[in-house]
Amino acid sequence: WTEQVSGTNATLYAAHFLDDQRGTIVGALGTILATQDGGQSWVPQETRGAATLFDVVFTDPTTGWAVGNAGALYQTTDGGIRWIDQTLPCGQTCTRLTDLLKVRFTSPQEGWIVGERGMLYRTVDGGLTWSEGKSMASSTLFGLSFSNAKHGWASGENGTIVHLQQNQ
Repeated sequence: WTEQVSGTNATLYAAHFLDDQRGTIVGALGTILATQDGGQSWVPQETRGAATLFDVVFTDPTTGWAVGNAGALYQTTDGGIRWIDQTLPCGQTCTRLTDLLKVRFTSPQEGWIVGERGMLYRTVDGGLTWSEGKSMASSTLFGLSFSNAKHGWASGENGTIVHLQQNQ
């Protein structure tokens, strides 16, 4: 491990690299940093909000997602030059202040978000629309991983583990 200079004092929460050169890191106060040279230099990217961002993922070199506190959801379709605020649907169990903690995509079209109080969202159209799902957990979910498009696991508070198994 070699320490790199980020150019910020903000707390940084998550990193996603497309390859050994191109990566993005997110953190407190809407911080988004990008590198095109393997971390030798980090360039701030602009968001319109100051939400703390807890996770980031890219499905290809141009399309990415970042999630954070108070329901913050940002999408980029230009490699991170602009991050556009997105709005999630808010059903009976949702509050607009729910922290979104992890985002993962199993394909360019299908993605998942988990967060506080077992919140779960899914898209099947590349993020054009999101639907609120049921994780069967009431605890906050921090981790999300998929072995393939049909099997995923989320983990969280109080020893919570939930398994997604799609039969279609």
